[in-house]
Amino acid sequence: MEKIKDLYPSKIELGSDSYIGLDCKIYASELINVKIGSYISFNSNVIINARGEGNILIGDNVIIGPN
Repeated sequence: MEKIKDLYPSKIELGSDSYIGLDCKIYASELINVKIGSYISFNSNVIINARGEGNILIGDNVIIGPN
C-alpha cells in the first residue's frame, strides 16, 4: 500500500489482484471503514474520501478513473 496515502490504515481493507495508479489517495476516518474488493483498478489521481457516516464499499471487478 505504498502508493496509498491514508490516515487510518486499520480502517482500509484492500482485496487481491488489484492495481493502484500513481498519486491515489484513500482516506478512511475514525467512524468510516473503506472496503475495496478484488480485481479492481484505480487509474492515477483517484481519491476515495470518507466523510460523514456509513461505510464505503467498492465491489470486485471495478475500474475507477479520476474526475
